[in-house]
Amino acid sequence: MAVSKHLHGEGLTIGFICIDDHYDHNHHTKDIISEQGFEIHAFCEGILELLTTKALYVMNDWGGVVHDLVLDANQRGLITFGAVEGVNDFDDRGYKIDGQGRMRNPYNTVNHVFLTSRHDLRYFPKKECYIVGIPRVDSLVSEAPTFPDKDEVLINSNFTYGIYSDRRDQWIEDVVDVVTSLGLSYKISVHPSDDGDLRKYVVSENKFLDDLRSTTLLVSRFSGCMLECLALGKPCVYYDSFNEAVSKFKHPLGAFSIAKNKSDLKDAIKKETSQKTQVECRAKQFLDLHLSVDDRESSSLRIAKQIADIVQNV
Repeated sequence: MAVSKHLHGEGLTIGFICIDDHYDHNHHTKDIISEQGFEIHAFCEGILELLTTKALYVMNDWGGVVHDLVLDANQRGLITFGAVEGVNDFDDRGYKIDGQGRMRNPYNTVNHVFLTSRHDLRYFPKKECYIVGIPRVDSLVSEAPTFPDKDEVLINSNFTYGIYSDRRDQWIEDVVDVVTSLGLSYKISVHPSDDGDLRKYVVSENKFLDDLRSTTLLVSRFSGCMLECLALGKPCVYYDSFNEAVSKFKHPLGAFSIAKNKSDLKDAIKKETSQKTQVECRAKQFLDLHLSVDDRESSSLRIAKQIADIVQNV
């Protein structure tokens, strides 16, 4: 939404194509958009033929009706932009190596790609790419972390779209067993598209960032939440018990701990909680490579300016 406001500020007219009816996890985005006063168009086949527009901006270009929209836009000669929301298995290693999901070729259908970091440039040698960071992370970088009086662990359950969902139960059980054996409390933050049955555990109803702020440490598999955690200056552990194919978090550069089994995880949680106030310093090298931050301009503004420059000069 912040990008839209900045685009409006750059002199562009903004409209939204609403796909709520096609994705059950979109959580009433139509209401949110309406509150901001932007025009909304319900998705239908051939929607772009009914609109007068120069460009299409999407968050992914490989799934369902959004993929079809991008293909249609390209065919009509519109400028298409895709924004990476955080982290991604850009070369589909999960499918190629572990048979997880499907071949998606993410961000190879749009004309222009907004990337999180310079690290991700390696996946798009022939694309028009712009390094802009992550809009939702901007405010976290300047926020001072706070910690509860008694350490508490936030567990990120992010087994979505069938990717490694067969590993979820054992992964969650491992983490909860280790945390409780250390005498620590925990809560599980569940991704909206994670459909696992976690009723026997302590599952939070709060927003992820609210839980991140109120707890001590994050334990996660491959997820953009790890970038958010480090940006906020909170410690985290990458629990890679099933050796995920994506390499993004395999080389922490001192920013966080990696655990491969329950014994490793126990040691990692002890280490990270004991060093919880040192994350900002420890994470600098990793974040410099994996998360672009500009003190002068927000990620949203950088995206809006780049779009405006391209669209207004066509």
